[in-house]
Amino acid sequence: MVKIQIKQLHVFLLLSLLSTVLSNQVNVSADPSVIHPLSFDVLNPINRLSLSNHSEPTCNNIHQIQKSDRCQFVRDNCSTREEGSLINYYSLYYCHFQSFSLLAILPIICILLVLFISLGYTALEYLCPNLHTIAKAHLKMPDNLAGLTILAFGNGAPDIFGTFEAMKSGLINLAISELLGASLFISTCVIGCIAIVKPFRVPQYLFVRDTIMYITVYVIITMAIFWGSLESMFCVALVLVYVAFVAFAL
Repeated sequence: MVKIQIKQLHVFLLLSLLSTVLSNQVNVSADPSVIHPLSFDVLNPINRLSLSNHSEPTCNNIHQIQKSDRCQFVRDNCSTREEGSLINYYSLYYCHFQSFSLLAILPIICILLVLFISLGYTALEYLCPNLHTIAKAHLKMPDNLAGLTILAFGNGAPDIFGTFEAMKSGLINLAISELLGASLFISTCVIGCIAIVKPFRVPQYLFVRDTIMYITVYVIITMAIFWGSLESMFCVALVLVYVAFVAFAL
């Protein structure tokens, strides 16, 4: 049984790696105005608009186009190959539902629900069980350590690939806000819904430990945003916070 689960995990990881490589070949190259270290647009969004006027048009510039010309702009600059997607959502919204653009939200929401359900089912039935088997049967890790490391990676794998794609496309604000939003959603909605369905008691020391960790992480990220760029010192600090958290939890 263990060998079968490990084999399934290898296949899943191979398919994930293959999909990432293929998406790298078809996606649009990043905005040339985006350089490393990563720069945030939160404090100065006007600079991004001025830079976009001197660069090649992309789908991100569609809101700067007049409504009557947006469909043609999509056909010229937003092909599925350039966007790395099987479905041209821009064409669906701006061309097929041009007169009733609000109706385009319905099929997009349905597609989004199917993707979320598929992703959740894959992680629930294949990724997390196999990671748990590896942690317990092969690495002999206790549940506490496995939950903070291997299983945490399994739950965060979709965020890793999503953030990578957003960073590669130059959507730095989207990448950072997605990570913060996912963390906030898990800490509020997920825990709240579970508590409503089946109330549970949280040990005081666990609550204090996790709260201190979250506050520390958000302080570092806030400092990086006000600094204007994600420098190496902030990245190292975030990694050290995680290492210290795992070491303290042991």
